Amino acid sequence: MQRKFIAHLERFNQINVFLGRLEMRPAKDSNKKLQNWLNALPRRDDMDLPSNAVDELTSIAQAVSAPIWIEKAVDVMLATDMVSMAYEGQYDVAYLVSADGDFTPAVKKVRAIGRKVFAASPQYGAKLAGVVNTFIPMDREFFHGCWL
Repeated sequence: MQRKFIAHLERFNQINVFLGRLEMRPAKDSNKKLQNWLNALPRRDDMDLPSNAVDELTSIAQAVSAPIWIEKAVDVMLATDMVSMAYEGQYDVAYLVSADGDFTPAVKKVRAIGRKVFAASPQYGAKLAGVVNTFIPMDREFFHGCWL
């Protein structure tokens, strides 16, 4: 479905599609809740459990870690394009679909040369919202019908 959507976008001359890369990272603190619960248990002598049950559960909690996938490099490409294209006069208004505060320096630079930047996102990013011309909140209804 995503490839079909990207192919559709690439048919327009004024839309550039840049794909980043995905990197697998170990999940941080994926089992912290279980470890905290185990640490909060009363003394092992006072419990009616097999003697090694808590030790086994603790060992499992420490061993279990689900990897997560992180998208890399897309924000740098987007920020670079926003600034360079603004300096080249290729647009007057940029629409940034993000709430990521990492875009703040690029947005400030773009606005300093007289371009407008509107950000839209289902999440609210106070840092980014503070530097764009307008922040547009996107609710669930906005996405209705997007995935056919």
